[in-house]
Amino acid sequence: MDINQSGEVLLKNRYRMMDILRIDGLGDRYAKYTVADTHDNDKIMVAKEMIMSISSREERMEMAERFIAQGQKFIQLNHPSLCKVTDCFMEKGCLYLIMEFIIGEYVDEILQSYILKTKMPFTEKQTIEVSFRICEALEYLHNNDILCGTLQPSNIMFCRDAGRLVLIDFGISRILIPEPDKFPIYTPGFSPPEQYEGIIEPRSDIFALGAIMHYLLTGIDPKIYNVQFSYPSLSSIRTDLSREIEAVVNKALQKEIDNRFGSATEMKGALGVVYQRLAKTVVKKASWPMFRFNSERTGSQGDSLKGLPRFRWKYKTGKGAISCPAVVNNVLYVSAYESYVYAININEGAGIWEYKVRGQLSSSPAIYDGALYVGCMDCNLYALDINAICLRWKYKTDGIITSSPAVQGEAVYIGSYDSYFYAIDVNGGRLKWKFNCGGTVMASPVVLENTVYFASLDSHLYAVDVEGGELRWKFKTGYSISSSPAISEGKIFIGSYDGSLYCLDITTGQLIWALNTAATISSNPVITAGIVYIGIHSGNIIAVDISSGKPVWKYSTNDDFHNSPAVSGGKIYFCAEKTKLFVLDSRTGQVDGCIDTGVVLASSPTISDGYLFIGTVDGFIYSFK
Repeated sequence: MDINQSGEVLLKNRYRMMDILRIDGLGDRYAKYTVADTHDNDKIMVAKEMIMSISSREERMEMAERFIAQGQKFIQLNHPSLCKVTDCFMEKGCLYLIMEFIIGEYVDEILQSYILKTKMPFTEKQTIEVSFRICEALEYLHNNDILCGTLQPSNIMFCRDAGRLVLIDFGISRILIPEPDKFPIYTPGFSPPEQYEGIIEPRSDIFALGAIMHYLLTGIDPKIYNVQFSYPSLSSIRTDLSREIEAVVNKALQKEIDNRFGSATEMKGALGVVYQRLAKTVVKKASWPMFRFNSERTGSQGDSLKGLPRFRWKYKTGKGAISCPAVVNNVLYVSAYESYVYAININEGAGIWEYKVRGQLSSSPAIYDGALYVGCMDCNLYALDINAICLRWKYKTDGIITSSPAVQGEAVYIGSYDSYFYAIDVNGGRLKWKFNCGGTVMASPVVLENTVYFASLDSHLYAVDVEGGELRWKFKTGYSISSSPAISEGKIFIGSYDGSLYCLDITTGQLIWALNTAATISSNPVITAGIVYIGIHSGNIIAVDISSGKPVWKYSTNDDFHNSPAVSGGKIYFCAEKTKLFVLDSRTGQVDGCIDTGVVLASSPTISDGYLFIGTVDGFIYSFK
């Protein structure tokens, strides 16, 4: 430890000491500091300091040798769920590990915050996702002959920006104890019985993971079970958990070592089986999980809403709630222009959470399998965990994103202003493929079976294979396209700036019919009961027979038509004349009613659970029922 000319403390004549992070471990044996690596542009790192509190010189030298040998093993480790160790050394009676600086929250802090917000501990799915990552880290450590020994929620961090779950303390403490059978190291509530007797092996870490799972699923501090190592059954505390998850926890928490899982690999396999059963989030029929209701973009929501609704509540977001909300399981999700994503209870209009991204938002969110996907003007596609309220991953394109994503299977599909269309793996945010379409992609895609359909400002509608991104067919209109297509009965419908509504064969891309409306179209079509409805810039909304392409009726407003209609219960709902919500009979086009909200409406309607939701220019979400 040296002092430079500025009076700053340097470790190894390299790491400049900054702030103390915490003192932990046994007594005052451990301390953590932030340090600046002067050999790497003052990169912020963490120095873990361990004091050798033994008097014998021989024992100190022996401990230092063990430490350096083990530290070199740590430096060789490379796993996304392990905190990276970059250096180890001894200096003036202390041992030091230099580790990466993780910005995040400890798992126990996340759990307590979640309980505070929801009045419930983690869901089964959340717990499995966390436990699976820990299991992967343990598997990697054990395969490298390293035991953790101190596994507990306060040693696990979640890095929100990177979407990483990171084990930040592993295998360190045992180096400082020359005779673990005489001076056992254990963590009350999380360590197994044998560890209290100085015995530790890979299945001891399995027990600790079982205790963590019990804690996440119940919210009860396991220290209260420490004396007898008798954890109550999960079913005696909660009735909403599966037998399979309870069996996994019970097996991990067995007092007898031989009755536990034989390895982290075996436990990971058991968790994977349970996760497969939960792989798809159950979405109620009445929900509206993404832009234009579904991945076919039909904009039609059955019989959820009938007739003229009444105002129920409004919720203030930031400025400009111009995206269309998504609704899943009684929660509304909306992105607002000022960079926030909001979750709102649809019954009370009360905010549940909000999450800030780095850029402005006009993309509408899509909800799928516990995640929210939304494009951003900072060029990123974000994947947020709607339960843990954190970033899962983000993928950066080379252009801003206003397109709204579609999700199907293992991929999320979205277009960008960089003239590329992207398929991103939902598991980790890796690029599956990208397609160069020669023009900005503002419109949202449609996915059906093995093909994704999307339009571009280069005037084409594209059909691309979902697996490899190969072109199946493309169709050229007379001008740019910013609206999204919709699919029904083997046909695909698209409006163009050239003023025409096109109907194509979905398999071949051959033109079936085209209707010239004599006005620019940027509205998205909505389809129900053999009729396609489209708004045009002249202020008209037109109902067209999907078989013949002939108009059934037309309704004229007194303003340009920019948003898109929605259909439910035989009624068509749309916003026009800046402040008005219109309700028409979908069969006849007759006006059933009109609500003047008094505020400028920005988004197209979303319909779910008997509610209708609209965003406004001044940043409110209005709810009608």
